[in-house]
Amino acid sequence: MVTFAEGWVTSYEERSYYNLDFTENRDLTLRDFLGDDWAALCNQAIEKQIEESRDADGFTLFFAPDQGGFTTVDESTSFYVREDGAVVVCFPKYSIAAGAAGNVEFVVEREA
Repeated sequence: MVTFAEGWVTSYEERSYYNLDFTENRDLTLRDFLGDDWAALCNQAIEKQIEESRDADGFTLFFAPDQGGFTTVDESTSFYVREDGAVVVCFPKYSIAAGAAGNVEFVVEREA
């Protein structure tokens, strides 16, 4: 992950994620880490974590799908792999949630 930050009156941060296989000279994909059912696995994990973010009154920082919130992952969805091997799917600030949520990350567990 490469992070660029800029601060003036307000701050701005841009993150870029690179998942590279140097031996085969190619980009690694979510399918490489999660298998053929990678999209369903990611969607299920993300939807569960969004639901778990609701407080006792049902409030969440995440937008509803019909208001620009999360609908699905695709081949262009950013991700990185933590040192412990967990896959983390990432969305930029304001893309699926209010700005107060910042850059949003979801851990996706591999199937056993």
